[in-house]
Amino acid sequence: MRFAKMFGLVALAALASMAVLAASASAEATVCTNDVAHQSTEPCGGEHGKHVKEGSELVASLSAGTNAVLTVTNADGSTNRIVTCTTSTTKGKITGTTGTGQITALEFKNCSSPNCTNVSASTPRTGKSFPWHVTATWTSGTNGTLHVDNSTEGNGPSGKFTATCFFITATCEYESATASAVVKGGTPATIEANAVPLTRVAGVESICGTKADWTAKYTVSTPSSLFIPSK
Repeated sequence: MRFAKMFGLVALAALASMAVLAASASAEATVCTNDVAHQSTEPCGGEHGKHVKEGSELVASLSAGTNAVLTVTNADGSTNRIVTCTTSTTKGKITGTTGTGQITALEFKNCSSPNCTNVSASTPRTGKSFPWHVTATWTSGTNGTLHVDNSTEGNGPSGKFTATCFFITATCEYESATASAVVKGGTPATIEANAVPLTRVAGVESICGTKADWTAKYTVSTPSSLFIPSK
């Protein structure tokens, strides 16, 4: 049940997302790479190669030794259950010269939760679809914050999981108008979704709680390097 920023992510992780390649013009940031196959002709400063070319695909998977985790909580703040997925992959692409992007896929496999069976997680939630609109703002060094929102035809970060817990089978669905993840530039870059809040929109409260927080860390494999330097 770590779906995607969930769904992220982003994104976080999401994502992913994806997310790593988006930088907003208002923050005067760009997305750069030393991966020749994904470079445009416009150079970046320092050792950061060139701008990521429009249309480039980004691919990221859970960082080694980490899981995607969804912590489900009740109205009183107590933990209802924890869903853990050991495999998650996200994809996205650059859609504009200013660094805007999209998350086009976020998948989860090998999910489990204590006292539950037949656990599975997926994105987006019922009635929603990809892509999810993404931008990122520069923070420091070659790092940034990834922002996922629902400006693309009303679709934004959302996901669901299904599980049988104490003989009750339920599908729990969650969403958020916006979500954010931390992008750390490098070779490779990483995207971290840290306790991204999601609101329950469907499913019985006894299993689904009232909200959930999604945590996951993704390592970007394509392109092989990503940086968000300040202009």
